[in-house]
Amino acid sequence: MTYDEDFGGGKSYLNAVLGTSFQASRRAFSSIIGQEFPSDDFVVLAAAANITSASTNRTDWGIASYFFRTNYSYADKFLATFTVRADGSSRFGRNFRFGYFPSGSVAYRLSEEAFLQEQNFISDLKIRASYGVVGNQDGIGNFASRGLFGINAYRQVPSLLPVQLANDNLTWETTAQWNWGLDFGVMNDRITLTADYFIKTTNDLLLNRLIPGISGFRTVTENIGSVQNRGLELGIRGAIINNAQFQWSSAFNISWIRNEILALETNDQIISDSHILSVGHPIGTFFLIDHEGVDPETGNMRWIDENGDGVINSADRRIVGNAQPDFFGGFDNNFSYKGFDLNVFFQFTVGNQIFNHSRAVYENLGWSRIGTGFPLPDGNNHRLAENRWRNPGDITDIPRASLENDNWREYSSRWLEDGSFLRLRMLTLGYNFRPEIVQRVGARSCVCSYKAKTF
Repeated sequence: MTYDEDFGGGKSYLNAVLGTSFQASRRAFSSIIGQEFPSDDFVVLAAAANITSASTNRTDWGIASYFFRTNYSYADKFLATFTVRADGSSRFGRNFRFGYFPSGSVAYRLSEEAFLQEQNFISDLKIRASYGVVGNQDGIGNFASRGLFGINAYRQVPSLLPVQLANDNLTWETTAQWNWGLDFGVMNDRITLTADYFIKTTNDLLLNRLIPGISGFRTVTENIGSVQNRGLELGIRGAIINNAQFQWSSAFNISWIRNEILALETNDQIISDSHILSVGHPIGTFFLIDHEGVDPETGNMRWIDENGDGVINSADRRIVGNAQPDFFGGFDNNFSYKGFDLNVFFQFTVGNQIFNHSRAVYENLGWSRIGTGFPLPDGNNHRLAENRWRNPGDITDIPRASLENDNWREYSSRWLEDGSFLRLRMLTLGYNFRPEIVQRVGARSCVCSYKAKTF
């Protein structure tokens, strides 16, 4: 249902919407495998000499939603929006299946005030603020809250056994965000600036919590943990040159975002032997054995004995950096001259760190072990190995070649590198044919482009 109303002499406008929606999804799968067909011309399973296996399965889920939204504006200067949603998903526990998500925003367009109407320089000036909560159900299965049983055979007798614990309190992962922004335009919006500062907090993360194995299970899906992102985003766009022969427009954006883990069910969780999840630190924090370079007299790595026990091992790991950049952004330029068009887009990131696992393998001049097999020297395949220490007094960051593992620890800060970059992400050159050429050759334009690969 929608309600619209103008009042206050036409200066005030109100729009309200009340609605509901329902969605159901059911997926059924069937698989039958046959072998030994007479030839490739036979494409039906009935022609197979041997049906090797067959299986079917089905899954479904549903969501019911109720929502209300109202928009209000006064003299096109004061703008306000309020929204509330109630969403219920079959994926969650019976006790908290529904989540309630309000949001609201206000804006004040100062450029519509009388004291700014008498000048021609500022074309747009608006300040705004908003707050909202949204829910997330992705990342879990359709039956994550249910106690599940699996089918097994014991001495060729079909049987059921429990495979998943129930959690009737499993509910929505929620993200609340505050946002304050500014929109600014000059010279009839020939140059525009957008600025936003936000605080985004995600609570009740949908994660698997480790539980004692004596229960018969390893994990249970629960709402645990909290993460926060705070940041400032700036964007500027402008038509630098705009005449009949040549046009040049440019856009630049930059973002500063700080990520922090606020709460965990179990603090200081080590992930993949090189990362740690720790309260007060960002996601992507590196947890490695640290060093103070190569001893110029012996050529050995000077590892830092973090716990002071006189032995260098995994217990000496410490926080040495993170994968979060200090800032990142892009720079886009569009040029047009007669029939030619050129687009150049750069992307940059500054301050993030990368763990180079390839160097840990190919630069290794010591022993390594593949799986549980016999140890083999598989290094000396990286050009940096040429810079290794050879004689007393050599100043280098590559230790001496040795069959001892002590110089070549895999999970150490030796392999941590600066991930900053400036990349030409996209380059496109095109030509638009004149109308008489279009009629003659049947082509409107010709375009050549380059796009950088993303790893």
